[in-house]
Amino acid sequence: GHLDELLYGLAQNAVETYHLNLRYLVIDCTGIQIYKDEETGLIRFGYPSKGLPQLKLVLAVNTQHIPLLGKCYPGNTSDVTVFDDIIKGLDAKYGKLTGRAKKRYVVFDQANLNQKTVDHIRRYQKQNIFFVSLLRPGTRNKFIDQTKKNKLKLIYDKQKTPNTHTRIYGKALKGKIYGKESSLLLCYNPDIEKQKNKTLEIGRAHV
Repeated sequence: GHLDELLYGLAQNAVETYHLNLRYLVIDCTGIQIYKDEETGLIRFGYPSKGLPQLKLVLAVNTQHIPLLGKCYPGNTSDVTVFDDIIKGLDAKYGKLTGRAKKRYVVFDQANLNQKTVDHIRRYQKQNIFFVSLLRPGTRNKFIDQTKKNKLKLIYDKQKTPNTHTRIYGKALKGKIYGKESSLLLCYNPDIEKQKNKTLEIGRAHV
């Protein structure tokens, strides 16, 4: 229950001692479940099928991926409630720490992206608070259909083994999302496409 207080004290000391980079502050929120496995009696983390309440966990890091604040919320707390509470806390309790950050980003997954949620969080852009999210398939397909794969530029390249690389190709563009112009990044990973094709082939073989 005191995770945010502990992290805040550590963060203050770290900022003053190591002169941490606070140009950007990135906040992420996720839902997890903690439950007792009936067969083994062990405490597990994950998403069991019984629909137990989710615990909301929020963590903020700087550009060096160092955690600067964190907080836990009771099960099934809505994302909008968590978002509003974190923003108020940033400006009140964490003002000395986060006031140095020029921009703040909140990361959402596609499950949270709907008209009501987007309209709500867009109001914070006047405070230099922005959000990043995956688009739902129905929304992103129109941008995918308009783009040719061979026109995408290499934006990420990491060697996994001496003979294999993870390569991601992408393109930055603008487009209307829920009625307003937004910045988009279209990405393509050939490895994932190959993996999906192999899965389809195996599925056909079993049919």
